[in-house]
Amino acid sequence: MRLTELMPQRARAGDSRHSEMAEPGEQWVREGLHHEVVEVFGQALVEHKRPRFDYNGQFEFTGFGRTFDVIAAFSVFIHCGREQLATCLANVRAVMTPETILLLDLNIGDASYERGKHSKYAWASHQKIRYTREDAEAMLEQGGYTHEVVDERYSERKDKTRTLFRLRLPRASRALE
Repeated sequence: MRLTELMPQRARAGDSRHSEMAEPGEQWVREGLHHEVVEVFGQALVEHKRPRFDYNGQFEFTGFGRTFDVIAAFSVFIHCGREQLATCLANVRAVMTPETILLLDLNIGDASYERGKHSKYAWASHQKIRYTREDAEAMLEQGGYTHEVVDERYSERKDKTRTLFRLRLPRASRALE
């Protein structure tokens, strides 16, 4: 599945707005931009898109001063505990419109697994957190979202799948706004 298939039409229609990302580690961003973008596509892409970053690990998104059509969190919540996911789902609503699509992936397995205790803002950097399908869907619903599974990829170990969810505000909320 291609990411563009999951986006609203206006986000696919050549919208050249700049990328904006919330990220807890400035060093990670610098290294990632260099290795994943500059070395592959060149500095010109970075200069053209002029990405903006908000360096915080508290899932605060209002620093950009705008709302978004599409919000994507890939390979984020495999390193976060339940409390961080709940915090993100609560805070991201502030930058969503009734038509915003929120894409996120979670590891789904036979048992929920959170190694150790994770504080609200602690990252399980090299640990892979997973949830049962029931636990994951309950957390998304408790966050106040409707959701659907749009893609699943099996791990080499076959003990979990990386599952991509598309979330929206409930229809009643969208109709009122």
